[in-house]
Amino acid sequence: MDDDTLYGQTEITRYDIRERIASIQSELDDLKVLADYQCETYHRTDTINAGWAQDYADTIGAIKLGIDWPYNHIDWEAAANELKQDFIEVNFGDETYFGR
Repeated sequence: MDDDTLYGQTEITRYDIRERIASIQSELDDLKVLADYQCETYHRTDTINAGWAQDYADTIGAIKLGIDWPYNHIDWEAAANELKQDFIEVNFGDETYFGR
């Protein structure tokens, strides 16, 4: 149930209220997980991909400028999947994030 449906009704049942409280409690639990990990950065699941892995490798100095080989032969999708193991997966609402 979304907020518009709940608040747009002229009559709200106890079930509606319980359902909304449960939804809010679930979101609070997710926020507590985020606070407990104190991650330096969060990324949506769909952002940790081949392009992100390549940019990250460049940012941390893992790629030497002006050298194509062997860097133009790296499987960046596989590198991204391996990087995901360094992150904790956190669900918030309908989104999944990776925190580090």
